[in-house]
Amino acid sequence: MDNPYRQAEARRRGRRDFYIHLGLFLLTVPAVLLMDWLIQSDRMPSLWLALLWAIGLALHAFSLLEPLRRLARLLDRLGGA
Repeated sequence: MDNPYRQAEARRRGRRDFYIHLGLFLLTVPAVLLMDWLIQSDRMPSLWLALLWAIGLALHAFSLLEPLRRLARLLDRLGGA
């Protein structure tokens, strides 16, 4: 079993990484959407970028939930036994 300090550090690192991911999303997607609007693109490929990135961001946030971590630890124990 892991040291509680290491578990807390891993949770802190996970939250920090998520906030970096969120910040990049919030800076990049509006800029790309604005560029599409300015060049008056009919196809708006940046909408696909925004959608796929949002899905990735949601999965990242979902991975930080404690029940999923418990399930992952359980599966690790079962696989390693």
